[in-house]
Amino acid sequence: MDAVLQLPAPVNIGIMCDFDTGTRGMLVTVDLYYTANSPAGNDRIHVLMTEDHITGWQTDYGSGGNQPNYDHRHVLRAYLTTLEGDEVTTTSQGDAITRTYSFTVPTDWDIAQCETVVYVSETASGSNYGEVYQVASAASNNGSTDLSVEPLDAGIGPAYPNPAATHVIIPVEAMGAGGRLEFRDMSGRVLRDRIAGAAGSITVIDVQDMASGVYAYGLAGRPPRLLVIAH
Repeated sequence: MDAVLQLPAPVNIGIMCDFDTGTRGMLVTVDLYYTANSPAGNDRIHVLMTEDHITGWQTDYGSGGNQPNYDHRHVLRAYLTTLEGDEVTTTSQGDAITRTYSFTVPTDWDIAQCETVVYVSETASGSNYGEVYQVASAASNNGSTDLSVEPLDAGIGPAYPNPAATHVIIPVEAMGAGGRLEFRDMSGRVLRDRIAGAAGSITVIDVQDMASGVYAYGLAGRPPRLLVIAH
């Protein structure tokens, strides 16, 4: 297990979102570059959209009571791929893959508050979803990210459990010792930050008070990883 947690991400992700304000059609171009062989062989691309600041009903079973104008943050709106993802079969070091995905954004969604999130995982086995290797996000309203062809050392191992309900444990690798570990929502807002300990140590983050959804975590200045919170 320790050896697996020390593995760097084998694939880098680039995203380009083209949104037409007239038709509300969106085309998402996803570029992958494998800096190492995928451990699992075939992988999966997952593309989803979130929307921030949706005003709607929320029931607080504590002292707050019913709130008709609650500000919902980073709500998962849609998958552009299937939930299982889009299979990738060329996953060796040096392989480059480009895929495009189209979607019509409903008129009641605020495109300025939408984010497109892409992550790559190993192929699921039966009902079990595979490990997430890499994640990237861009503004759905014509946002983009660069694609690096250099290996990206995250400096930390994958968090576990994932999905998480109460807390997550993040292993610290040699390159991450003493760095600032940040936990962000999909808009990039920092929700938690910690100073990582020595190589081989772990950092525990409490997520009990965080809403169910998709989050990113990683060391400042290094590529993030994806975490799902499900209460």
